[in-house]
Amino acid sequence: MADVFRLLPALLDEEVPRLEREQRAAERDLADLLALARAERASKVQRARKRFRSAGLVRLLVAESRKQVHRDPDEAFHLAELARSLAHRNPRMTGYFSLLVLTTAEMANACRAGSHLMIAGQHFSHARSVNSQYGVTDTEILARADSLEGSLRMDEPCLERVCPQRRAEALPLRPLPPATVSFWRETVTMPRWFRSKISRCCISARGEPRT
Repeated sequence: MADVFRLLPALLDEEVPRLEREQRAAERDLADLLALARAERASKVQRARKRFRSAGLVRLLVAESRKQVHRDPDEAFHLAELARSLAHRNPRMTGYFSLLVLTTAEMANACRAGSHLMIAGQHFSHARSVNSQYGVTDTEILARADSLEGSLRMDEPCLERVCPQRRAEALPLRPLPPATVSFWRETVTMPRWFRSKISRCCISARGEPRT
């Protein structure tokens, strides 16, 4: 253990500058993408050979998606989808499967914000499938995904108030029992890591909390 502590300063001296360089590069990439029209961003990413491949950029795009989700759900979905496409371009990036779960959950949340509830449910189902198949262990990302899905489940009993043009799409998600809705509301105040553990135990293979 003493040897580890002796090596730590040298390791930090090497790793911190590298991480700072990667963060600055990701911020430049983000700025370049946001400066483009929405329709041009994906093609720019596809043409690039070395740029737009970092986990840092994926997380920055997710952060931008969150900023837009209530103001412009379509833009939020686009940014989250773009983030997922970046992850797909570099399967060797650190936390690849965790980022797939995160970006897919953010896509689902953007659909929820735009009242596309059925599509949101499909994206959440895909996120759970990735987690189940590849064993994602990032508790912060799992907590975020579970929290977002919980918001969708709390929306389900309110389907009668969905605007008419969205209602036909929303109907496939049947309302949950009141006890289940109460469960999701109660978990909002729990620590994220604890909420993640509880949610993962209570969500079945079909994505419905057990009551």
